[in-house]
Amino acid sequence: MARLCSPSRVATSRDDWEQPIQIGQPCLRQAGNKLNQLVNIPCLNTQYSILSTLYFLLVLCTLFLMSETTFRFKQFTIHQDKCAMKVGTDAVLLGAWVNPNGSQRILDIGTGTGIIALMIAQKSAGVIHAVDIDEGAFQQCKENFKISPWFNRLLPFHIPFQEFASSSELKYDLVVSNPPYFHHASKPPEELRSQARHHDQLTFEDLLLGTKKILSPEGKLCVILPIKEGMEFMDIAMKHGLFCQRMMKVKTKQDRPEKRVMMEFTTRFGVMDENSIVIHDAIDQFSDEYKKLTGAYYL
Repeated sequence: MARLCSPSRVATSRDDWEQPIQIGQPCLRQAGNKLNQLVNIPCLNTQYSILSTLYFLLVLCTLFLMSETTFRFKQFTIHQDKCAMKVGTDAVLLGAWVNPNGSQRILDIGTGTGIIALMIAQKSAGVIHAVDIDEGAFQQCKENFKISPWFNRLLPFHIPFQEFASSSELKYDLVVSNPPYFHHASKPPEELRSQARHHDQLTFEDLLLGTKKILSPEGKLCVILPIKEGMEFMDIAMKHGLFCQRMMKVKTKQDRPEKRVMMEFTTRFGVMDENSIVIHDAIDQFSDEYKKLTGAYYL
């Protein structure tokens, strides 16, 4: 079976950023070109030409169907046909940026497809729990966990985070979240996608209060948010005794304003390490720094 290629692009504008990463297009083009070459070779006998044509038509059809529902990384595969929120730039950035630092117990809040949990599983040896309020997302991440190399240390929960945090007696060394944030914007039309991205179901206060309860003494919380919401989140976090130790601001291109901010919080107050990353270079290719950050994952 032909494998899906890495993303052909990521979003480059405010409206475009929220769209799922496009996948599979390079492979579709390659298969189509190969099919044209076979059909136009005069020396091939008729039987071989017909069989080859049928085979590549089958490959093209399979890739077309899979390109919308499957995302393949170097060490794991994400299916996303049941989940409202598809694989996107935010999740890939956060999953690549987080440093587990030997964390033994990890929690992914609002896991969706499970992509962040799986990215962290690839670079850690810890047990990872993942929670999501949406039934489709829960079923999707459970499926993706089962087919991964780390299935024996990945465990999903179908439960609101507020309820999970209030009932949990466990302490986590690392908590990660790509949280809902559209409380300053109009909601998208799709109800499920709206729920996944709007903070009606999980406010910043809920997220921070729950995290503070379940975080180990030396634990840390890592999130990704738009710049405006990120600054608001940091202010609320300080009120709850969580302080930003590490920050990375994200631009789509060098001459564009910052679109996202990734932050790492701990209970220790200290000097914050701040830097930035640019996703695309001047000719709209992935920048060297973005390739370095995500190189362990993309095919």
